Amino acid sequence: MKRKTVTLCMIAKDEEATIGQTIKSALAVVDEIVVGDTGSSDNTRLIAEGYGARVVDVPWDDDFAAARNAVLAEARCDWILVLDADERLQPVRPVELQRLLSEPEAAGYRVAVLAGGQERGEESTTQVRLFRNHPYVRYCYPVHETVEIALENWATARGLAILGSQLALIHDGGPDRAANRGERNRRLLREASREYPYEPYFAYCLATETLTRLEDEVLPVAGLGKTVRQLDRAWGTVRGMAPEAAAALAYGPDLAGLLGAAQIAQLETAAALDVVRDAMEIYPDRPELRFRRAVAAVRHLARGDDAGLTLVAASSLRKLATRDLEVCLASAGAAPDADERWRDLYPWRYLGLLDLLDGNPDAAERRFDRALDLAPLYSHAWLGKAECDRLRGNGRRALDYYLRAVTTDERNLSAWLRGGQVLEELGFRDNAKSWRAKIETLFPEFVGLRDASDWLDEMLPRRLQTT
Repeated sequence: MKRKTVTLCMIAKDEEATIGQTIKSALAVVDEIVVGDTGSSDNTRLIAEGYGARVVDVPWDDDFAAARNAVLAEARCDWILVLDADERLQPVRPVELQRLLSEPEAAGYRVAVLAGGQERGEESTTQVRLFRNHPYVRYCYPVHETVEIALENWATARGLAILGSQLALIHDGGPDRAANRGERNRRLLREASREYPYEPYFAYCLATETLTRLEDEVLPVAGLGKTVRQLDRAWGTVRGMAPEAAAALAYGPDLAGLLGAAQIAQLETAAALDVVRDAMEIYPDRPELRFRRAVAAVRHLARGDDAGLTLVAASSLRKLATRDLEVCLASAGAAPDADERWRDLYPWRYLGLLDLLDGNPDAAERRFDRALDLAPLYSHAWLGKAECDRLRGNGRRALDYYLRAVTTDERNLSAWLRGGQVLEELGFRDNAKSWRAKIETLFPEFVGLRDASDWLDEMLPRRLQTT
């Protein structure tokens, strides 16, 4: 079989500190390197050329898609690999890469994007970074640019598909660089939203930049209301599209899921259920929406009397949530992608919460232990074990688990609040004050949003509030 060739495509500006390592990480598996320089004033060009790159000048007009497409147009090989100048391709054997490139049904591959120090299997994202070279396959959108839309359309017309892979890259930009990139992206997204007010993609991307999230949850901090309104308008635009146009939006299911998660953070659980149900009509084959529906259902059930459910309706909703979560677990492969923990990890947490709603801490704890077998650093599973002991009346043991939850991930606002309440109940008032001070430090916007205890009482099962 003829060997497939690969072009490494990059855009860069003033990247002399990192571009050499980026190119070096891919040298063994690529045949050509094209770097689009958008206006460097340092040694970026010299270093790239030293590694054999062909450097082309690309005018910068606040449009990442245009810059990337200018580089793609220069590529001469069968396949394209895209890296940023502060990323490194994890080692892969050339023979293994050739196996992927020779797959006749593959139009492209998703690659795990890991933060510096992160390992595969931890929470991360996947992006299409390796794909066939064709003039129809180009990036769109000036910021949060994506090639997946064009690649999906091109692939579908030819009976091909975008596949998963074990490829991974490390993004190692550092906190200052990440902060600068975030501010730049938000500026460009706001400009794009003003220029294209009826394009839902920009509101969706802006939400991904501005929402504060912990795993599958959106946290209730200041600014959430504005973001929810933006997402709601974007989702309304999607629902107003022709069915085939809405169904073609690759980001549509995630937009709906993000809106639902944000509404849950506002305690609008019924609205979240409606959004996810509508999304499932548009995207019936997207299994992650089953998980989103289950989460909304569990959160709605946890509202107790405020949910306004009859006993029959509550029972039906509980069965629906259980079935959805079990379907998610059944869909998990031997090694799900790192950003698909809704298949194998998160369902155990919500099954445990359903058991807690039924007043069954023993069954719930078995669920949380199963989650910890999969991910020992899963903060919400430690929180779940704390709630089990609190329901049993063992506040001191619960406190140990609350502490474990916040030391595992200090963004776990629920664990800080619940642990602080237990400290208060046990008479450790000074410690409770220090936990409250920690909340104010970690979530400065949250304290002024509403009374913390009111928010928590709404978010947690009614049965747990009386323990």
